Amino acid sequence: SRKEFWITSNELPRNVWDVMYLGNSKIGSMHTEVLQAEGGDGSQLKLTLESLLRVTRGGQSTTQRIAVTSREKTDGELLELIATIYEGTNKTEVTGVRVTDNLIVQITQPNGQSSRITIPWKREYRGPFALEQELLQQPLTEGETREIPYLCVPLFRLANLVLKGGGKQKVAMLDGSTQE
Repeated sequence: SRKEFWITSNELPRNVWDVMYLGNSKIGSMHTEVLQAEGGDGSQLKLTLESLLRVTRGGQSTTQRIAVTSREKTDGELLELIATIYEGTNKTEVTGVRVTDNLIVQITQPNGQSSRITIPWKREYRGPFALEQELLQQPLTEGETREIPYLCVPLFRLANLVLKGGGKQKVAMLDGSTQE
């Protein structure tokens, strides 16, 4: 069962920068920010993710930029989201709004064509920030497997996030130190 808060107001604002690698090559970065939502009673959060990914395959380079902002309850329940995806110069815009037991997703393609899908939605489903929320709320133990239904970005489909807890690993940090 989900806790009332996956993050407390004392931990806000939360800013996390990640560097993405493919093998030993840096291919991108990601910035995640969690803020108290404006104009509410303190029971809602504004979550923002911005990522930049550059990959070269077969001599061709491609760049993808994704910006996602969602409004969620403090327990992680998704209320609405807006996303913009740039692949090269092509721009796709996505909005999602919870209406009773559905998530209504509107996708506008680079050519202006628009489509709408309705995803049956349960309160326990998570939005695009499911991984961070789940691990902050309850870290995995060694050998534990957990499945979390969530909205997968950039596909904007319901998917299962499968987490498997392994042993602790030492990780090299950018400053040359290691952390477990």
